[in-house]
Amino acid sequence: MVSMKIEEKKTFRWISAAQESFNTLSAAKMITIVGDRENDFYEFFSRAPNDRFHILVRSRGIRTVSDETSSDGTKMKLRDLVATWEPKGIRSIEIRSREGQ
Repeated sequence: MVSMKIEEKKTFRWISAAQESFNTLSAAKMITIVGDRENDFYEFFSRAPNDRFHILVRSRGIRTVSDETSSDGTKMKLRDLVATWEPKGIRSIEIRSREGQ
């Protein structure tokens, strides 16, 4: 079975949009891409251009964190690790619906 190249898949649009953002905002101190479960895939994360490029994605599945272990010695799940973090801040935003929605 031969799998498709990432450039041929529909999800490549996430990589393409991120690269376009990086090129357009090349002078920015930091670029943050925010995505939903649809762009939770390895190729997207692996192509982050540098450490000024941040990715915030809603996880699609239950991820194991490779370098963290829980108190019982088992590999920690991402959601459990994140639950141990203290919030750095909380912001509220208002999102207005479009007319007719």
